[in-house]
Amino acid sequence: MEKSPPTPWGMLPPRMRLLGYSETLPLDWLNAALADDAACEIEWNECANFRVLCDHICETVYDGVLLHGDSVDQVLTQIDAIRKETCSQIPVFVVGSENDCHLAAVCHEAGADGFIAADQMTIRELVWRLARSAERRRAIEENDRLLSLEQQRRSIEQDEVRRLAAEQRAIVRLLGVDAALPMDETDDWLEMLLNDLLTTYVVMRSQNLGDEMERFLQRTRSAEVTKVRLARAFMNVVDRALENIGTSSARHVYNRANLLLLEMILKMDDLPTKSAANQSNPTNPNRLPSQPRDSLEMGMPPQMRRAA
Repeated sequence: MEKSPPTPWGMLPPRMRLLGYSETLPLDWLNAALADDAACEIEWNECANFRVLCDHICETVYDGVLLHGDSVDQVLTQIDAIRKETCSQIPVFVVGSENDCHLAAVCHEAGADGFIAADQMTIRELVWRLARSAERRRAIEENDRLLSLEQQRRSIEQDEVRRLAAEQRAIVRLLGVDAALPMDETDDWLEMLLNDLLTTYVVMRSQNLGDEMERFLQRTRSAEVTKVRLARAFMNVVDRALENIGTSSARHVYNRANLLLLEMILKMDDLPTKSAANQSNPTNPNRLPSQPRDSLEMGMPPQMRRAA
């Protein structure tokens, strides 16, 4: 459906599409008056029955609807039907006379945009009222569209956060930790170190974190911190870090936290191996361990064996 181009504030649109409906009195006189004013080009379409009116609203973009009826109840029923059957925010105005001005409030309550006393309003004023109502409706529709896009974006981010949280729980379950069970004891010192490490890791990643990671792992090894204990404390730190941040930031923190947890677990597995290697050759870790003389001679030729 083709929409009218946006109009600068304080100016009438170059063109408006209007839809008229009256069961008794044709609105040709209103169309002729709008055409004579020549303030802007008016595309007028008058419907023969109410069903055709609703079909036009659903199929074509109009800037306003003008209704005229013999009774108040009839017009109010038509307004309600337009809002419910078409699900459209199109501006709807009720056309009447000065004697019907007391119906203005009733028309607003029924969902109309206003009441037009044709014998007390100039055509230029009518055009301005129609143009302003059309602008307001377009602004509402654009705002609704942007809100819908924002809700979709937040929903996608929340799904991503839930996925990352599930990945973290899966990592922790591999260590035999049940996140639902309360901790027997609190490790304030461990959680403080993990919080500092996580904060640094979120900003710097692991490229500049080698020394901090090594000191942390050596301290946890000295304190005989198990993987289960480390994972439980780390989950508490992550939960507190995510309490007061937005969804987008939570996704970023979860992603980095999962990588940090995996890196810590892998390096904790590597610590005993490095320690054992250092203990077997404490003076020069790059030198191969010496072999017995007999084992060396067994691999020599006879001439070299005698010389040795």
